Amino acid sequence: MTTDLAVAFNNVQEAVNAGQRDKARELLQAAARNYPRDERVWLWLAALSKTPQESLDYIAQAELLAPNDERVKKARAWANAQLVNESEGDPSVVDSPAPKETQSGPVPNVKVKRPASMADPRVFRYAVILMIIVLILVTTFVVYEIVRGTQRDRQDNIPVASEAVSQTTVHTGSGPALQEVPTETQTSEPTQTATPSPVHSDVNPTEIPRRANMIRPKNILSSLAGVPPTWTPTPRPTDTPTPSPTPYPTFVSDPSDTTEYLPLGLSLGERWIDVNITSQTLVAYEGNVPVFDSLVSTGTDSHPTVTGQFRIWLRLSRQDMDGYRLGYDYFLRNVPFVQYFYYDYSLHGTFWHSNFGNPMSHGCVNLPTPAAEWLFDWAEYGTLVNIHI
Repeated sequence: MTTDLAVAFNNVQEAVNAGQRDKARELLQAAARNYPRDERVWLWLAALSKTPQESLDYIAQAELLAPNDERVKKARAWANAQLVNESEGDPSVVDSPAPKETQSGPVPNVKVKRPASMADPRVFRYAVILMIIVLILVTTFVVYEIVRGTQRDRQDNIPVASEAVSQTTVHTGSGPALQEVPTETQTSEPTQTATPSPVHSDVNPTEIPRRANMIRPKNILSSLAGVPPTWTPTPRPTDTPTPSPTPYPTFVSDPSDTTEYLPLGLSLGERWIDVNITSQTLVAYEGNVPVFDSLVSTGTDSHPTVTGQFRIWLRLSRQDMDGYRLGYDYFLRNVPFVQYFYYDYSLHGTFWHSNFGNPMSHGCVNLPTPAAEWLFDWAEYGTLVNIHI
């Protein structure tokens, strides 16, 4: 085991222990591109796959590299058992094969956590409890708002008592003046009464009753009395014409220059594949020399093929392609001569159409089956694939 691969395995194990399964899969994908001939990378990917069928695809690659390895055989039996369990009804937790330490390195031990179903009585019980708590909180809030509104209405209906009672004197003959004393009456419940209109009389009250916290109107224009506002128009800005841009000379390549340039990172004589999306063609090169070409069908406008420079990281002579896992409506069995160059994008043979030279795929590069077979025998892991418009 090289030092870099050992570090990669340690990082994957730490990500799995921390529950970061997506990060672990990304690390393993990078390791597969750098070490495609190490079967342990494919066993790790099989253990961390999301479905049993995906695990079987990775185990098939490990079988090509180490068909007699006991770990590969155990992994195949485990994945087949999970495929049977999935068809009969998934368990909540599935254990991968037990870990072992050998001279060739560790085999992953990962528990695949499946989402709990609502049929689980514990999940149903927790959901009921949560609904009851939410109902109690909502009911409490509604009752609180009703009580608060009732108290506010009662406060608004309480009449304001006068701050003082006017005093009058009544003379009866020559006797001393008698002072009227207001009689205090009790009301069972306050009622809203209209305020009577003021009446002028010779009796001067000691203080005029008024409501508490009365807001007096403000005389906003008192300070501006006699000074009417004037309107001052704002001058419009003068339009300034925009100068015309200065034309620059356009570079035109020399049509007589037919020199072929190698993509960056290639050595002289190295094999590489060029895919032209505009012309829907594929050309296989050895250095600057073309050795094979074919019409292809790349992705449509709604499912375009990625562009850039990639390297082949997974090769399968046959594979079932399930588009439903990616949100597409197709399922193809025994797709021949598959070579992946970027995630789920691949070069592969095509038997379901013959309209090559026109975009037809969901992103892959479709080839006629004989052309895909020739390319599969000629290319290898790490072969550069250059895709451009």
